[in-house]
Amino acid sequence: MRLFVGWVVVAVLQNVFDFLVNVVLLRSQYAQVDPKIFHEGVHWIKPVIANALLALFFVYLYERVATAFPGLAGAITYGFLVGLLTYVPSNLMVLYYMKFPVAIPWTWMVGGIIIFLINGLAVGLVWQYVKLKAA
Repeated sequence: MRLFVGWVVVAVLQNVFDFLVNVVLLRSQYAQVDPKIFHEGVHWIKPVIANALLALFFVYLYERVATAFPGLAGAITYGFLVGLLTYVPSNLMVLYYMKFPVAIPWTWMVGGIIIFLINGLAVGLVWQYVKLKAA
């Protein structure tokens, strides 16, 4: 039950944050990027599915390591570490090897850490809620 609820909550948070960062915040930055970098006909459903899968992996992994990250503070720490380890290395590569405006990969790095802090908080709250409900 908590795995499913956590997955839905994190998937919604991830998609909303992704939309806010990429469609609202970075709109003017993307206008400076060579359009050849992007695939033609990228449809909105692809990032939604990708974020749903990302949320599933995030929550599933937390289910497996939750004892190493106990309580709400542990869940937030888990989220921070996942954000740090997934967004920073990959976007440093983008920063140094691709012709993106500097603001894009930096926003992705900072935004990625922020959303995973929020995701960690959300999954921690779901775990606490389910535990209280069961008691």
